[in-house]
Amino acid sequence: MKQRQAWMYWALEAVLFAFASILFFRGLHFAFADLPSFRHQGRLFWIELAYFLPLLWLGIIHILLHPKSEKRHRVTKIIGAIALLFLGLLDLIFTIILWAKGEYQYGDIVFSGAFPLDLLLVDLISLSYGIWLWKIRKQAPFTPLEPLTRPLLWRILYQDLLYPFLCGISLYFFGGFWVLLSHNNVSPLLDVEIYFLFWALPLSLGYHEFLRLWGKDRWSLNLRRAIAWGEFAWSCLLTVWLTIRVVIAPNLFVESWQAYLPLDFMGSLNLAPYLLTIPFLILSLKEALSLCIKVQK
Repeated sequence: MKQRQAWMYWALEAVLFAFASILFFRGLHFAFADLPSFRHQGRLFWIELAYFLPLLWLGIIHILLHPKSEKRHRVTKIIGAIALLFLGLLDLIFTIILWAKGEYQYGDIVFSGAFPLDLLLVDLISLSYGIWLWKIRKQAPFTPLEPLTRPLLWRILYQDLLYPFLCGISLYFFGGFWVLLSHNNVSPLLDVEIYFLFWALPLSLGYHEFLRLWGKDRWSLNLRRAIAWGEFAWSCLLTVWLTIRVVIAPNLFVESWQAYLPLDFMGSLNLAPYLLTIPFLILSLKEALSLCIKVQK
């Protein structure tokens, strides 16, 4: 793959990741706000659906840019096109109906200054994306196929199950950081190490995707090993420090970070330390060990 192409693909995913993360965070918070009765879902569901559609864009483009086989590439385009066309059209119809009935008011600042035009725009982009996928469904993959060197069980556990989970956690916290920052609703600098964790997983995912597209054959194995183990050491340091903070102040997340973590706040669960640290630890350890196995071979 040409270097310019690799940069373009990586930048495309990075921009889409940032956009999808903000809408994903907002969509989940509207759902959380309707707990436990979900009495307002008739009005909120179509907003949440539009906010979750960029996640589908991101998932499809990731598979298209990293095709594992021609069959999977073709199936992804067909299923993705059907899903985008169906969900985009459905959301478009109900958004227009609710707007016409007066359920949605233009410029409702609870959602956005352009509401509900922003929902209609997301729906139209989804429809256009679906039409494009359907048109190119029979074309060959437009990036070189990567050989499948891992066993099937590993691909299922990591690529199909663990990796989407890591991306979901990363999207939520990354989007939440920017949403709360835009509202000047952030904690004091005393919690600066928690900001590192909000950024750690997205940056780690971005780095590994960048390395896969561009630096895999350009950087030496020793350099990649050093970076991987440094990343793991950083994840351990943040984990230990965050654990100490929670031991000292058990209600740290329940009280100080309720805007980020509504479930922790409502149920006093303190799940956040685990959601923040375990995914980063898993990803960094997996990358470090995989490079050691390569060296041994």
